[in-house]
Amino acid sequence: MILGITGQYCSGKDCAGEILKQQGFVHISLSDFLRQEARTRGLPTTRENLILLGNELRRQHGHGILAMFALKGMSSSANYVITSIRNPGEVEVLRAQKNFALLKIDAPLSVRWERMQSRKDRPDNLRTYDEFVKREQEEAASEDPAHQQVSAVMAMADVVIVNTGTQDDLRLKLAQQNIVQKTKEFVRQKLEGEGSGHDWWHIVRVYNNAVRIAREEQVDLFVVQLGALLHDIADWKFHGGDDSVGPRIAQEWLKSQGVDDQVSKDVCHIVQHISFKGAGVQNTITSREGLVVQDADRLDALGAIGVARCFAYGGSKNRAMHDPECSPTMHQSFEDYKKSVGTSVNHFYEKLLLLKDRMNTATGKKLAQERHTFMEQYLSQFYREWEGE
Repeated sequence: MILGITGQYCSGKDCAGEILKQQGFVHISLSDFLRQEARTRGLPTTRENLILLGNELRRQHGHGILAMFALKGMSSSANYVITSIRNPGEVEVLRAQKNFALLKIDAPLSVRWERMQSRKDRPDNLRTYDEFVKREQEEAASEDPAHQQVSAVMAMADVVIVNTGTQDDLRLKLAQQNIVQKTKEFVRQKLEGEGSGHDWWHIVRVYNNAVRIAREEQVDLFVVQLGALLHDIADWKFHGGDDSVGPRIAQEWLKSQGVDDQVSKDVCHIVQHISFKGAGVQNTITSREGLVVQDADRLDALGAIGVARCFAYGGSKNRAMHDPECSPTMHQSFEDYKKSVGTSVNHFYEKLLLLKDRMNTATGKKLAQERHTFMEQYLSQFYREWEGE
């Protein structure tokens, strides 16, 4: 596993790196390669020299060169935390590794300035608030793409960790993200190569949308992340209609990772109840986190992706694409829905076109509208071509 750390001055990014080191991660700072280069050239390892060397190396050898240096010395059996990531090219090189995630450590400017004032090693040129803000702005962006682009790096973060509490609070949040990354790998190995539209990339899309919605809806991110990753770990559709297999596998995995009992219960509730169960069946999700994950899952059943997944699943079950003599069925129970063998086009009317009005969150409803409209347009075109027009 490789975790990258980014953030602004005094956000706690260095503290995060040290905590992960204490948790068994090997710490690599990209700045160490610049210090080594400075010593090789006989230059003082000042901040100014390191910045100039970084700009020069990125311009001559590519924007991801420092990350490439880091990867060369890595072992597949160890976990790594990488700090001093200051250019998007470095993120792109690291992201090519399947087990990489970028964490942004964030805190309000007022909190960060307060921390800077209390630092014993505070630089002489950062004695005033204006100097502090100016330094951040200098590193945030540049017209030269080879220079430091910290704002662009932060925008690429997979997860934002708000660090306004104690070190113990930050330690807990980092431990949670460690579990999330392990869960990603567990699920990827289980579902990679699955061909019905319930594969690893479906999980990735649901996860990304769930995190996006969770930020807007202000719910427990950890529960949402785990729920999104595990929601299809053993879908009932591929286990003889048994909807207890998924929650059982999820519970066993979470227990093996030492996840808190209440968190495990909340995640397994999502896995148990997330599925659409028929046009006439009421939703059984009760938690706010579950509603977020359900919206993310339903978004992936809409739009262009939803169309593709619908026909992929139908094909995997040897179902007809369309039969004008076969009408849709509005299933009134989960048991009836499980027995459905209708055509792929009928599935639009039995489920997909119903989802827009069954979204739970304000964010989900907004995102669903455009995708719903696309599917209506798709069906209109489909029928015209079916009739030979």
